[in-house]
Amino acid sequence: MRPTGVGARMPMPCPWICLGCGWLDDGPRAGDPMRTEGTRTPTYPCRHCGSPAWLDLGDAAAAANLRELELADLGARRRRLTDGARTLALAVGGLTPALLGAPLGVAIVGGAIGCAMASRRLIALLRDSERMRSPWRWRLPELASPRVGEVTRTGVVTADSRTRAPFSGRPCVAWRVDVRHARAQRGAVALAEQGSVPLAIDGTWLPAAPLLALPLEPCPGSEAASTFLASRGLDPNDALTLHEAVLDADTVVALHHVHHRGAGILCAHRG
Repeated sequence: MRPTGVGARMPMPCPWICLGCGWLDDGPRAGDPMRTEGTRTPTYPCRHCGSPAWLDLGDAAAAANLRELELADLGARRRRLTDGARTLALAVGGLTPALLGAPLGVAIVGGAIGCAMASRRLIALLRDSERMRSPWRWRLPELASPRVGEVTRTGVVTADSRTRAPFSGRPCVAWRVDVRHARAQRGAVALAEQGSVPLAIDGTWLPAAPLLALPLEPCPGSEAASTFLASRGLDPNDALTLHEAVLDADTVVALHHVHHRGAGILCAHRG
């Protein structure tokens, strides 16, 4: 599972990762994907952020270096949030007694300046916290939480073929996984991904894969899970928490409209 040596390849097909936003792309493949000559760098920009920078997760050394950078960044973010929150508390706490003895006008102006500074610091902290919740690797129809509209269709989901959930190995028509660093503050998302075969609801085919909003269940480690994690540039031996959602054929579902784009959000119907 851990190839060594210069140019060593992972022993399974691996996607490319956009270094701008973390989007996973299968990229152009030619020949054997486990051989360097069988892998070609995407010549197109990322479909989500437009970045032209890609990293081949099939390159064992490159994937390991990326993991090290991510873990270092995770530690730096934790320290930044902790130190920033402490500084903010000291600044706001120290501001009040300093203004108590000041003239009214000075106190008002000073208080406004202090609140503005504290607000900017708080916004910066919240942005850092939001970035920690954004997946480092992802392949979903939507990354940000979309505006959910009304239910456009309910019915039984069917498909002409099956796929397998990557952690449990269960046959299904769609799946979604969520992988987080167990020791990270708020559980930094290392991977958010879903997959499906073409789906139909009551015989009407969906034009594109919807975002799956299904209950995620914790999954124990397994050989299948280890292989999948390694293919995404993650180390199965790291402290990771694994969750998986599985959609079976003949499940009654509800499709919600998304206002700006996409094929909608698919949920289990509760009628």
